[in-house]
Amino acid sequence: MKKWLLFFIVIFLNIQLYGQCKHSVAFFIFGYETPKADWETAVYESFEIGIEREKYCETVVNPFNPEEIQYYAEILAPDGSKLPGSYIAFYHQAFEDTLFHGYAVKWKPILTKYPFRIRLALELPGVYQFKIFCKNSGSAPRLVEQHSLSINESPTKKHGFLKFSPISKRYLQYSDGTPFFAIGEKMSYHRDMFYEAKIPGIEAMKHYSPRTISDYQRCIKELATNGGNYISIIMCPWSFEVEGRETAKLGDYTPFMKRLSDLDSLLRICENAGVHVQLSLIDHTILEWLGTNPYRTLLTPSLEKKIDFFTDPNVRKHIQNKIIYLNARYGQLPVVSAFEILSETETLGNDNLNDTMRYGIGKCPNPADGGETAIPCPDFYWSNNHAEIINKWVVEMGEFLRALNHRIPITNGVCEYSTWAVKPNYPQNKRLDTVFNFLSIHAYVALRTRSMIENVFINKFATDSMPVQLGETGWGGVVVGECPQREWIDNEMHNMIWSSSFMGSFGCGLDWFWQDYTHSKAPWVLPNDKGYKHFKPLSLFWQGEDLTKTYWKPICTPAVWDSTDKDNWGFEQVFRTPEKGLGYIREEDLSNLYQEISVNNPIDIESYALKSNTKILGWVHHKDNYIRNLPRSGQFDTPECRDIYQKSPLPSPILPISKEEITLKKLRCNGKYKVSWWNPYHVLSDTNVSTMAEGEIIRSGYEAFQHKIIQSEAGTLKIPVPPLHAYDMTREDPYLPDYAYKVSLTEPFISLNPLDKNSNIRWKSTPVNKPSLETVEVKVARLKKEKKKQYQFILSSDTIHLPTKPHKKTLPSLTPNGKIYGFVSKDRQIFVKNAEKDTTFNVINLATPIRFQKNTPIVFEENMIYGIDTKGYPVIITNTGGKWSVVLLSDPELREETTVFIPSTPKTIVYPESNGFIYQGKNKLYYKVYPFNPCECEK
Repeated sequence: MKKWLLFFIVIFLNIQLYGQCKHSVAFFIFGYETPKADWETAVYESFEIGIEREKYCETVVNPFNPEEIQYYAEILAPDGSKLPGSYIAFYHQAFEDTLFHGYAVKWKPILTKYPFRIRLALELPGVYQFKIFCKNSGSAPRLVEQHSLSINESPTKKHGFLKFSPISKRYLQYSDGTPFFAIGEKMSYHRDMFYEAKIPGIEAMKHYSPRTISDYQRCIKELATNGGNYISIIMCPWSFEVEGRETAKLGDYTPFMKRLSDLDSLLRICENAGVHVQLSLIDHTILEWLGTNPYRTLLTPSLEKKIDFFTDPNVRKHIQNKIIYLNARYGQLPVVSAFEILSETETLGNDNLNDTMRYGIGKCPNPADGGETAIPCPDFYWSNNHAEIINKWVVEMGEFLRALNHRIPITNGVCEYSTWAVKPNYPQNKRLDTVFNFLSIHAYVALRTRSMIENVFINKFATDSMPVQLGETGWGGVVVGECPQREWIDNEMHNMIWSSSFMGSFGCGLDWFWQDYTHSKAPWVLPNDKGYKHFKPLSLFWQGEDLTKTYWKPICTPAVWDSTDKDNWGFEQVFRTPEKGLGYIREEDLSNLYQEISVNNPIDIESYALKSNTKILGWVHHKDNYIRNLPRSGQFDTPECRDIYQKSPLPSPILPISKEEITLKKLRCNGKYKVSWWNPYHVLSDTNVSTMAEGEIIRSGYEAFQHKIIQSEAGTLKIPVPPLHAYDMTREDPYLPDYAYKVSLTEPFISLNPLDKNSNIRWKSTPVNKPSLETVEVKVARLKKEKKKQYQFILSSDTIHLPTKPHKKTLPSLTPNGKIYGFVSKDRQIFVKNAEKDTTFNVINLATPIRFQKNTPIVFEENMIYGIDTKGYPVIITNTGGKWSVVLLSDPELREETTVFIPSTPKTIVYPESNGFIYQGKNKLYYKVYPFNPCECEK
């Protein structure tokens, strides 16, 4: 019996020894299913580490549930330090090409030997050590594999990840410092359009289409060919969402693997084309459409109201698991530029989900007829007593994502009205700057001054710590399919992308209508009028411009409202927001925008620009060149549209404007500026619109304007504007309705006199070593002689008699060579004497009385006097043409504020040097205060 027991014990131990859960790993390049034999790649190249679970491993019921099974990596850099962040594996299903209703799709599942993948890219060359850990439900993490990986220098000169510049914090740059200006559109999601044949079993905007990637690929190519480099995608329930109507069990993403395989393919297409992708992780429609909301149908108890989505702990756990999965799959790819938490936080319709299904998004039952018809909901969901709850949820989800990924920019999408509704709650949140990198505003405005409105949005809410993106916009909400007007939308897109490029965002506004117009196959969008043609001129303008190395201030001309009688247009039926409804823009919201730029004809001309110390980049526009003044063909009008427009007044003519000028004010640097003019339009061509942009204007007719050198005066520069005409390339004259311009300082004005109105001088301070020369010690003695008091300097080699009593709170001083004597009298007059030229002291009478700091010596030079005022700032008194004038460096406009100007209160001035002086602070360190010309430096 004992022998049999011993036998079974031996068998059991052998099973335990040889039946343990084992793993193997393999190395993949992102997009390829065949492992590489060598574990090596290049910097910024995306790769994957695949993990195989071999025999005897525990059965995994839901591989997407991180609480059941999770693999993750700890990565040691070449220097031995641990890389920050979380590198979690995601569950991966591989596919191969097959046919679906005649379309080639990568939807046929194939066996995946390495189903768990850790996907990332690395920024520095060297050998990295990977330790792969496994964590099962209820067990401690255990090391399952480790491997080294060699990262080489990139042979393709990739630039890396996008991040915000540490200097000019509103703008993006790559890991290697290369600047990036985003030019693109909102390729929100794919849907089968009304003008295309339906695919059997596919309903537009409700089911995923097999045409998705083929259409995206065509459009990405068109965008990139024309200089585009940025798109934004929403993971909608009918698009790349991982939860929706097909969900049978919350947290199980199996039904959506083919979609994510397509998204992988799309990201590789974008990466190869140089286009970056912003991903919106959660769309508001998941709450609005009952049929695509698995949380309401699968959670018990069900979500009775939409606000329950933001308060239910089960929902929170599933959303966090989704964030873990999507971040693991896409958060470490250089091609993914940003994550957006929730798209359009406020637009959730009303609280009755069944009403939303019946009446539509943002619609409520009409109380006048008992709900037979629909009306717009009277209030946004956000402002209906839910702002605090939703704001808290959004911030917490952002914090959860930030804890997983320290690198990727994070944003949240809000719609146009929300810029007012959220102000007390959203931008003022103290945690915002540490969670979100920028705010994405969605704005659809149809009015003559729409570009001004966009600038107001940005300038009102953008700060250096919270940049703002115009994340969705379009041609004012023209109803697609009812009133398509290619002449109108063509003009509106042009005006939008140019005006929005100068509003302080890191790129142009992202147009929504990529399938309806920009890349559309619709019959009313002609081949030579595709919208992507507008990106090429904008791309040419921004090539070579770097906004990341210095501060740029957005400026615009004063807002002058449309005075023409257009209120009787029937635009309420066509436009989402009629012009008359925009009364919430207050004059005080605009005043800070147009203090530094103006035009002499503000009724008809507007200009938007970015201004640095030595350069201005801008766009000037004939205001009448906008949609309401454009002729229409009417070729594709429906009867409803014809009825609308027949009741509308005829378009106003766009009259030529000439002999106008732009005035740039408060220039930081005076000098000679060169002005160059750029064509913001493509050149019409029936065969090829993608390569016909002109860029900088070289045509005849611009000789009086192009490359003109203009001298600024006292911080003001006046630029003549070329004539502005209606857009018509068939004319013989070359002029356009708008232009882009670049104004660059070529020869800064040099003057060391701070009082010169054109002087560019600013004063700086910097730590220095103790100087080798000391000032001469000066003592003051009072002599009594026949009831008359006399005062004198007591020097080591001489005695200097003073004409009056010195001020008791200041010390007399002289230059180290002993040639210049000076002191301040009791009545605060300044006396100075040149030992080689003057027999007596000269009195310096100043229009501005100076109060010098107590016990601080004053330094005298031939034409300069230095002292310290009672605020602790230097005082400089200059002699220009025999006239003495005071310069108070307590004025911020005279100081370079890159560092603390006076690090320590002066104890004594030591020595004048290079038109400045060195002083010793009370902290016993020495500092030099000297004039600095940043304009010369930037040049």
